[in-house]
Amino acid sequence: AADLTHTITGAFGSSSCRGEPMSTRLTSSVRRHITNDWLSGLPGFSEYESLHIVRRVGPILQGVVLERTSGNDAYRPTTHVHSLMRVSSVVTMTLAHRLKSERTGGPDSVTVAGHAMRFPNVCDSLKRQSPLALFGDLTLSGLLTAYRLFSARPGTHYDAHLLYEDMASAAAWCGMGELADAIVVEGCDVISKWPQEIVRQIGGVESWRARTVTTISDRDALGHVIQDELDKFRLSTLPVSALVGC
Repeated sequence: AADLTHTITGAFGSSSCRGEPMSTRLTSSVRRHITNDWLSGLPGFSEYESLHIVRRVGPILQGVVLERTSGNDAYRPTTHVHSLMRVSSVVTMTLAHRLKSERTGGPDSVTVAGHAMRFPNVCDSLKRQSPLALFGDLTLSGLLTAYRLFSARPGTHYDAHLLYEDMASAAAWCGMGELADAIVVEGCDVISKWPQEIVRQIGGVESWRARTVTTISDRDALGHVIQDELDKFRLSTLPVSALVGC
C-alpha cells in the first residue's frame, strides 16, 4: 500500500512540493499511472490502450476497461471478453460486467482522489465479481456458462446470435465439433422465438445457421482469423493462457 500511495502521489503532483492542489482529473499522466497500477494488480494483463488492459486466453481476449465518467474525475472498472474468431473493427465489450459496490450491490466507481486508498480493495473486488477468473487458464465450460448467463440478462436478448456464434466457434476451435453443432441448434431455437422483424434483420434463422456452420467447419480458418485479428489490433505478442477443455 505504501508503494502504491507513493506512485499515485508522484503521478498527481504533491501539494507540499509544488504549492498546488493534487490533481483530481484523469489527465494523461494520471491515466498512465492508474493503468500501471491495474497492470501490477492483474499480472498477465498487458496495456492495449490508456485505461484498457487485456490478456489472451486461447481464441479470446479478456479485458478490463476503466471507463471514464462524464466528469473525467472517476472511472468504472469493467471486465469483458472479445472473440478473436469473429472479424471486428473494434475490441468488443462482450460479457461486460461493471464493478458493483459490495455494500449496496449498486454500480461502483473510483474517484481519482480516492484511487490510491481504494485500489487494492477495488482490484480484489473485481477479481471476485468477474464472471471469469482474471488470472490463469480458463475452462471452455466456464466460458460457455458465462456466455449463457450474459445472454439471459435484460438488454442483451437480441444480441444472442453473436453470443451463440462465439460459443460455437470456441467449441469448434477446441476440436469439439459435436458440441459446436449442438450450440448452433440451441442458437437457432433461441432466434426462432424472436419477433419476425428482428429475425429478418439478421437474414433469418436458416441464414444465420448456414453462416455459423461455415465458420465453425474449418478450425484452420478460425486460426487464420485469430492471427489476422491479433495483427490488426497489434496484440500478436501477447502471452497466451490456455482454454482448458480444448
